Amino acid sequence: MAQTLAAGWIGHFYSADRSIKWKKVETEHSLWLDDNTLLLGRIDAEGKTEDGEAFYADWKTISAKNKNKMGSVKAEYKLDPQMLTYGLLTQQSKGNRFMVRWAMKPDKYLPTPLYFYEWYSYNDAEVAWWRNMVLNISAKIRFDRIHLRPFITNLTNCLRYGANYACPHLAEGCSKQNWDVALAGLIPRVSHLEIERKLMARDPGSEHYPDPDDLVVLDATRIDTWLGCNERFRREYIGNPHGYVAPPGEALAVGIEFHDLLHSYYNELKEKQCTTP
Repeated sequence: MAQTLAAGWIGHFYSADRSIKWKKVETEHSLWLDDNTLLLGRIDAEGKTEDGEAFYADWKTISAKNKNKMGSVKAEYKLDPQMLTYGLLTQQSKGNRFMVRWAMKPDKYLPTPLYFYEWYSYNDAEVAWWRNMVLNISAKIRFDRIHLRPFITNLTNCLRYGANYACPHLAEGCSKQNWDVALAGLIPRVSHLEIERKLMARDPGSEHYPDPDDLVVLDATRIDTWLGCNERFRREYIGNPHGYVAPPGEALAVGIEFHDLLHSYYNELKEKQCTTP
């Protein structure tokens, strides 16, 4: 599936990709919002348009069930925590842009993949608003991990994707008040970001070492998890020593492989652009 999506993507965006000057691919970004709050992220690609305007880009896979509502998906995406976080990490100001592309996975009703894109931008006020939101979230996490056990549970999120995709902490965790047990099938969380791994290992490559009792590390996924359910955030990102998560499901595995394939492709394209007279 991932190879099919990537091959179709390369063909579909062939002309557009060669009108763009690709500057970076799969680059980690970090921003200390205060002395004890670190915001992290890995941006799929960054480049410049034909007009010389800088932008960053995100690649997404999406289910075919969204085929007839891509207009709504595009309209809502500007408020996605990931996009807002990227805007903050790159300190986007008025006029700067980001691009999102989607690869729609085929199913029994969609014989071949479909591809979509949209351009967005944030102004200074929107970036400042999200910065304040993230700082408020970090302050609440810092308070709750001292004073609350468990964290507040959002019951509307337990079955957000239907009974077949229930939160992995529901059946044997929250509903039985097992607050500190690593549930069967979960695995220790290991950060996919090198910046965080160095920080937690107190690697000399880290910028500084805040007091662990005060440090809060956030990224788009963590923020999205927190907004969905505070208790799920606690289970997956606090303690043991860094939480437990469900192993990647089929959809996530496809997305990871898809990103790896595009990572290689855009790196090769970037290198060719750099060597072309």
